[in-house]
Amino acid sequence: MSPFRIFLRVFALLATLTLAQAQAIPPREALVIGNSDYSFGPLRNPRNDAEAMAKALEEAGFDVTVATDAGQDAMEQAIQDFSEKLKDKGGVGLFYFSGHGAQINGENYLFPVSLTSAEQLESGSVKAIEIVDAMAKAHNGLNIVILDACRTNPFDPNGSHGLSRIDSNASLFISYATSPGAVALDGSGNNSPYTKYLSQSIATPNLDIEDTFKRTLKGVYQDTHGQQVPWTSSTFFGDFVFRPEGAEAAQEEQAEQAEEPAEAETAPNLTGVYRVSGTNPSGSKYTGMLAGDLQFRRQGRARRRVGWWIGHRESYACGNGRRGRIAA
Repeated sequence: MSPFRIFLRVFALLATLTLAQAQAIPPREALVIGNSDYSFGPLRNPRNDAEAMAKALEEAGFDVTVATDAGQDAMEQAIQDFSEKLKDKGGVGLFYFSGHGAQINGENYLFPVSLTSAEQLESGSVKAIEIVDAMAKAHNGLNIVILDACRTNPFDPNGSHGLSRIDSNASLFISYATSPGAVALDGSGNNSPYTKYLSQSIATPNLDIEDTFKRTLKGVYQDTHGQQVPWTSSTFFGDFVFRPEGAEAAQEEQAEQAEEPAEAETAPNLTGVYRVSGTNPSGSKYTGMLAGDLQFRRQGRARRRVGWWIGHRESYACGNGRRGRIAA
């Protein structure tokens, strides 16, 4: 490889690295909680939901902390640690909860597995607004709160259904598994309908945040025949893409294009007559002459005329297939 070609490859690599640094994705932190093992009303899917979401988020560049079947103390500690990480790193924060939850007097409560009675609902649960406030203390660019917790309140089946709406702001995006006051389904498969389609949407390259949740809404609505309609609440007006893979593809394409001129450079002129000698496969020796007329043009095309003559025992063989004897 010529020094000029090596230079171009190094230049292309440095340019790609510089572009990658300039377009580096901000830090992404996620806390994922899935509670299934309730003594008063076990759920089949939240643990599976947490695993599916953690996988999708990790593949989207999130540093994910997962907690399953967490009691109140464990949930509150995980939320506090999560808030501290956001303060230290900034970037994008995402909180996901799958499990039992209910609204009481307009306040949303997420149930830990340590909850055992209706009398503990308020004192023994975690308020959703506490999570929002903990994330807001980081003063980062975007916080996403996802609540797949709108199942029926097992302590009061005839009371208020679902969750109530949480006020949003310019750096907060909230998504509910179903519309306010409605009940979400746990699902008959390995995941709830909401988490099934949300994890698939997050894994889809180049979907912005609005299209990610819009595609989730469509999938859930069709799957449940309109019984469940996911809901979002946000005044976030920035740009966010879970899997911005097009940027990487563009960088690779630019690097490839930067190498193309090297193919078009003029190669050394090989025109001339050369003496050659060597050993035939049979062990006999040969000597001869090689004449070449090799002219390179742009875009890697070449015009070639090559002839060679090998002499052995006063005979010759020519590259065009002719044979004869060598004149003295």
